[in-house]
Amino acid sequence: MILTMFKAVISETREWIEGVLAYVPGRTGYLLRASWYRPFLGTSGGVFSIGRGTTVVGARNIHIRGAVSVGESCLLSAGQGRLEVGAGTFLNRSVALVADFSEITIGRDVLIAMGV
Repeated sequence: MILTMFKAVISETREWIEGVLAYVPGRTGYLLRASWYRPFLGTSGGVFSIGRGTTVVGARNIHIRGAVSVGESCLLSAGQGRLEVGAGTFLNRSVALVADFSEITIGRDVLIAMGV
C-alpha cells in the first residue's frame, strides 16, 4: 500500500511540474520544457524546442530525430503506439499528433500547418 501511494505521489508531482513548465514564457520556457522532457522521450537527438501549452503523453514512445520545433498548444501523444519526428521538422501552433494505438512517422524537414 505504501509503495502504491509513493508511486501516486511521484506521478502527481510530475504532473505538477509539467503543468507549471507548460506556461513558462519565452526562451527560458522553451529551454526548460525541452530539458524536462528529454530524459523521458524514447530518443531525442539534436536541439528541439517545445512551445507553451503543449501536452506530451506517452513520452517514452515519442522519438525526436534531430532539430525539431514544436509550436504552442500542440498535443504529442503516443500512449500505446509510436510517434517518430524527423530532423528539421516544424510543428506550428495547435498541431495534434496522436499515435495512441498506431504508428506515425514524420520525415525530415517537414512543415506542418497550424491546426492540423
